[in-house]
Amino acid sequence: MALLVDEVVAVIRGCLRTPRTWVPMTAIIAFGIGINAAVFNVTRSVLFEKPFLENLDRLVRIGLTAPRQSADAARLWDLDFVAWRDETRVCESIAAYESRDVAMTSGGEPFLGSIAAVSSSLFSVLSVRPFLGRRLDR
Repeated sequence: MALLVDEVVAVIRGCLRTPRTWVPMTAIIAFGIGINAAVFNVTRSVLFEKPFLENLDRLVRIGLTAPRQSADAARLWDLDFVAWRDETRVCESIAAYESRDVAMTSGGEPFLGSIAAVSSSLFSVLSVRPFLGRRLDR
């Protein structure tokens, strides 16, 4: 143990004599430690933590595309969703969403934001709770 203390004291004395060397070395070591921590956290969250959504193997996404996005195409999509929701025998439950980017402003410069229209069953299908407020009811 005394040998280790002597070595540490010698390193500290050497660093104090040559600050041009130990300052960049300390910065490089700190940067390496930071990179190592970031890679570890990403790896841990991707490989070992529980996914955000439960039962991912039971979720299916069905899409509908129209040649032109018009009011008629949007109305057909609404009717298709209602028919699928009411008549399905395959799915336990069904939900719909549509998202798009829109220009928004709050009194200042406009900015690009994302909005989504969702059906009332989206949160229950995904088995999640809303961040704010309460679940939508049918």
